[in-house]
Amino acid sequence: MRAALLLLPILLSIYLHSPLFEPPPGLQGLKYTDIAIGVFVPVFVEPREGGRWFNSEKLAEMTGGSRTCPLPYLDYHFEYPPLVGLLWLLSTCLSIQALMPHAFPTEKYGELVRRVGEAHYYLTAAYLLLFYLLLLYAQLRLSEDRWRPLLLAASPSMYVFSVYNWDVPAIALFLFSLYVFEKRRYELAGALAGLSVSVKLLTAIGGALLAAVLLREGKRREALAYSQAFLAAAVSPFLFVLLMSPQGFSAMISHHASWYCENCIYMVLVRDIWSNLHRVLAALFIGFLSGSLLTLSLLSSLDLRRAAFAAVAIPVTFGYVFSPQMMVLLTPLAVLSLPTRLLPLYMAADALNALALLSFFNDSNPWTLEGVTQKLFMIRNAITAGLVLWTLVASRGARAFGLP
Repeated sequence: MRAALLLLPILLSIYLHSPLFEPPPGLQGLKYTDIAIGVFVPVFVEPREGGRWFNSEKLAEMTGGSRTCPLPYLDYHFEYPPLVGLLWLLSTCLSIQALMPHAFPTEKYGELVRRVGEAHYYLTAAYLLLFYLLLLYAQLRLSEDRWRPLLLAASPSMYVFSVYNWDVPAIALFLFSLYVFEKRRYELAGALAGLSVSVKLLTAIGGALLAAVLLREGKRREALAYSQAFLAAAVSPFLFVLLMSPQGFSAMISHHASWYCENCIYMVLVRDIWSNLHRVLAALFIGFLSGSLLTLSLLSSLDLRRAAFAAVAIPVTFGYVFSPQMMVLLTPLAVLSLPTRLLPLYMAADALNALALLSFFNDSNPWTLEGVTQKLFMIRNAITAGLVLWTLVASRGARAFGLP
């Protein structure tokens, strides 16, 4: 029974975003996914020269009746980090090779690419399921209370966003790195934390935190081994993309650097979602808070798990982009580390996060505070920000605050 409940979020998420599911009227948000729609459609279903594509010859070959496998970063703009790019390459190319003939009439391209998109979705869902199992393994091993992992099955965001983007692999790798770190397998922990960064940069402060903890404990040799493995796994994939395609690397960086204030907490101060001030404020807050956390971890003994929650939550909560799928990065760590009396507050933020996505597709103005959607996101932001700040204060030891 327990295993079935823990698997329910990923299995239902696979179904909700699959070609088999038709959402009820007004609930189109349940269907949307970056995997099958947000990225796949502009690259393969509606490709156009001057859009995402760099290589016009490969684009003409693909749509002109010849089976070919285009490469992310090299042939077209792909905004996600390198490990996601590798997984994307495998799922798209395997689907193309399996379902497209060597040559086909150009008018058949639309039908063929639809089938390719379905296969790509199910291949992606399959490896996301494997990463989710890794997440569950680490969650169960780390949790001291048997009931805490069950809160994943009570998280609306886990149902909506587990198969939506690539946040599950990022948090699964980071959580497993935390598990092996506590087992004192520091080099493996560094490699896993680095791979997590090559999926989502948002776990980078968490990786740095573990190195700081080793330094605080006087384990300099272990800290060096951890850091070398961490940097190799985190940086090498980005260097590979840079060497393979400087244009693709530049486009990946500029995509994120030029993004608007997406559901960000600073919207209450600066209403213009395209203002550069959001980026400046994000840099200042993230730099100050993460610097404070790392300094604390060097100077005093921390509650490691709560500090890990703060390390991941700081760039998510105080960044100028807080996409709803990023809640998947926070929920497993929140469930693991937050005191019992604060968990209902976090779960309320989690529920608001999922509700806001459903509101997005029915809101006349879902991007600014004039709409209902951003009001829901702003309450979520306030709750998570409060929990982060509490964690920074309380991470030196919960007993001093009378918390379990």
